Amino acid sequence: MSEPTTRETSYAWATGYHAHVDAEQAGRALARLAQNGELTAERIVKAARSERSPLHASFQWDDALAAHEHRLALARSMARSIRVITPERPEPKRAYFHVHIHDGIDAYVTEARVLSESDLYEALKHTALAELNSARLKYREITELSEVWDAIDQLTPAPA
Repeated sequence: MSEPTTRETSYAWATGYHAHVDAEQAGRALARLAQNGELTAERIVKAARSERSPLHASFQWDDALAAHEHRLALARSMARSIRVITPERPEPKRAYFHVHIHDGIDAYVTEARVLSESDLYEALKHTALAELNSARLKYREITELSEVWDAIDQLTPAPA
């Protein structure tokens, strides 16, 4: 059972999440679903099918376009998940890193390229710090991790 929402409860999207719906409306819709049972992806999609649902616009309902978007997500997962093993380094390691190249172009590049091009290295470092800060926000209630959060603070200012 989820925590009940109150009149004072409000919602906002996480930084970087690109929504097609208002966070307040989506948050309240998700809270209603959570109060009536487990909040699962299946239940969210089922509720969003109705054109009257505030969640409806968040989903691609054209099956051909949705299939293409799904394939893109699978391709991203593949690029993130492949590991390389060499005789010099038999321990599997990441083959590609996702970085912002330029002008809104993101790509997956090899470690050698990231290490040899300072702009790509800075972009990867920026992404790494953003992910660490995201983890801090997600798990800030776990007090045993305070030393980890302190170490992140030494690398970058805490998020607002």
